[in-house]
Amino acid sequence: MPEDAERPTGQRSTIVLFALGLIWLAAYLWSAHASIDEAGTDQLIAVFDAALALPGVVAATMLAGATAGVTALGWLRPRLPGPGGWAVSGVALLAGLIVGGLAGGMILVGYGHRSSITVLAWAVLAAGAVGGILGSARPREMTSAGLAATIVAFLIGFVLNYKQDSLLNLFGAGASVQSRADALNRLTPTESLLAGLLAGIVAYLYLRRTGTGLQFWPRFWAHLAAGATPGIILLLAEAVTRLGGGQLFGAAGSDSAIDQTAVAYSSGARLNHGLLVLFTGAFVAVIAFGGTIRRANAVRAETAGGRGAAGGVGHRGVASAARRAAAPAGRDSVAAVAGPAEVAATGADELTATGPAGLASADASPGNGSGAVES
Repeated sequence: MPEDAERPTGQRSTIVLFALGLIWLAAYLWSAHASIDEAGTDQLIAVFDAALALPGVVAATMLAGATAGVTALGWLRPRLPGPGGWAVSGVALLAGLIVGGLAGGMILVGYGHRSSITVLAWAVLAAGAVGGILGSARPREMTSAGLAATIVAFLIGFVLNYKQDSLLNLFGAGASVQSRADALNRLTPTESLLAGLLAGIVAYLYLRRTGTGLQFWPRFWAHLAAGATPGIILLLAEAVTRLGGGQLFGAAGSDSAIDQTAVAYSSGARLNHGLLVLFTGAFVAVIAFGGTIRRANAVRAETAGGRGAAGGVGHRGVASAARRAAAPAGRDSVAAVAGPAEVAATGADELTATGPAGLASADASPGNGSGAVES
């Protein structure tokens, strides 16, 4: 589908995604700030809460940067005389840097300019830049579908974490620490699978609504990439978090072995969550796309079969039937006038006089039923 034809609807969709990405980032920054403020003057608890909140802030910044990039390109591409090349990627990168710079600036204003906080601000800036580059991926419908799926996956994770105590009881948590740990080990992959499932469905529905105008294999890869986008963003955010938050995580786990174990467990759980969301989302989106292809093939087969049946009784079939119906009628009418013997003699004389050519011309003559119908 030409981009000019889909630009108004596609641009509105990307603007909505950009607004949702900014809202998610603002909400996460506010939640992290409130959680750290609750620690009061206890610096160790504040550092530990900041370490737990950092991965979410980085992921939210990457998502907002990606929505900023795809929105900026949706506005810019129709105004470019050509494909744009590196200029297009530069615009997407700049859009992501602006979002990351705003988030990093808010962190510096809220928490000061200590070395660890400065490193965090740089990590958030890098997350925005990476998100902007992700937003420049083509086709735009694939990127937008993946970002919509990411928003849904993040929202599902937030809701399930908010109801975690009730869900732990549902998964068999008791009064002992071991039972709660076992319930958490069952709940965590369930949350990841559910987030991936819904992400894949949203990616498929978004691409089905907007369309891509591509052939089979490009459409297949578009569904695969869109369904995998939430997991890709989570894994990239985890990489940025580990690179930029090493000092913070080290400080958070330095107080006791329990804190160190908690930080390590949280890091491993995030990695597993990202992998499960990636593969589940991609699998569900591709399976949904395959179901659509099978239904379309079935419809085409039924249509072709109907046309074939209609063609079997077309003008040639009618001509053949008319020829068969006209031949006995002609013989009977002649027999009624001249009698059987005369008919036989006349038929033999005409066959001898005309030969095969005469038969062919007679068969195609206007008096013959086949020639009249076939013409």
